[in-house]
Amino acid sequence: MEDISIHFSEELEQWKKGLESDPRNPLNTNQLVWNLPSGIRIAPVYDAASLPESLHYLQEFHQEWKLQKKAKKPALIVSSASAMACTPEETSIAEKLGFSSWAGLGPSGHKLPAENSLSNDAITESLCMGEKTPGFRKLEQGHLTDNPAINSVFFHRSGANEAEDLAYCLCLAAHHREFLNEIDFQEFLKKVTLHLAAGTSFFLEMARLRALRLLWMNFTAQCGAGRLAGNIRAESSLLYWSKSDTDGNLLRHTSAAMSAIMGGADALLVHPHTFDPVSAADAIRLSVGIGHLALEEARLKNSFDPGSGSYLIEMLTHELVRKAWSLFCSWQNLSLEEKLQSGFFPEMAGQGAARLKNLFAKGELTLTGVNRHPSPMAKSGPACPVWQPAGTEFPALKPILLDA
Repeated sequence: MEDISIHFSEELEQWKKGLESDPRNPLNTNQLVWNLPSGIRIAPVYDAASLPESLHYLQEFHQEWKLQKKAKKPALIVSSASAMACTPEETSIAEKLGFSSWAGLGPSGHKLPAENSLSNDAITESLCMGEKTPGFRKLEQGHLTDNPAINSVFFHRSGANEAEDLAYCLCLAAHHREFLNEIDFQEFLKKVTLHLAAGTSFFLEMARLRALRLLWMNFTAQCGAGRLAGNIRAESSLLYWSKSDTDGNLLRHTSAAMSAIMGGADALLVHPHTFDPVSAADAIRLSVGIGHLALEEARLKNSFDPGSGSYLIEMLTHELVRKAWSLFCSWQNLSLEEKLQSGFFPEMAGQGAARLKNLFAKGELTLTGVNRHPSPMAKSGPACPVWQPAGTEFPALKPILLDA
């Protein structure tokens, strides 16, 4: 596990020594260090001296981002998994609640609407299916799709850690250069939407969205397109979705929605807390309501990048950027074809999935209401839809659910 350079003031060091020498204190601050799966270590306490001059670029990032993204309210989107169980009348009522469009879960056996973002990410679609899809064949011929997307959600659901799916977005963007001419590639950089799943670790997810924004600005600048703030869509993670505690999913999705909004998402998709078709209309209403509560009642729409200046958020952002950029650079030795045929991404995600399952089984990865503090009143429901790879052309991503 790699270490990070954290500088503490003399006053903070004295405070720590006093705390650790106090016989009433059962903990040493070293026991509170936060070890992330990516190898990043985060200390429990910071002060102004923790952010050296080398991290002042984060303030420049904040200001440049603010200039490009003036007061913009995130769009609210609802999963088509619920919509397809609704009557036309229920769908009409739901649309009046204030979401912008339907979006699908992925190649899960559902008939997905044309708006589904995965169909605009030909590379991820192929990685999910295990074969080159028609969209991928078009990309190979140099054709740029309308409303292009890069969707790291499926890599995340297959076990990728918090830095790997950030690097994945940059890696797929770079691979478009193998197929597109320079004019189309520059157009792609300006139009593409980046999709990220927000989990339940509140501060980490805030920092991850900020890190993706910063990484994208650096990447586009190096590609000659200028520092583009990009368009980021976040959705509540289905990796931590529970079929045995469906009401608890509302709490998990609320945390994901708030961290995504505070992290600067341009659009937000909150998945339904249950896939019971009888409750489809209520599931839509509640998922839209989560977004409205966060934006309107909590007034998060009035705050631009509230994590700026927070020692913890800034440090997390910096470390995620550093780790993800390092991974991205190390992945550039292989072409996309070599990555597909060798199972580069599925193998990486599979290793992460095995680790997550092990931690979950031992109780070290908590899913409240499921493997920690389960309630006898918890409501169970149908399992979350999961795609099944159909092709055998190359290894495919395999999604996991911790509460399968």
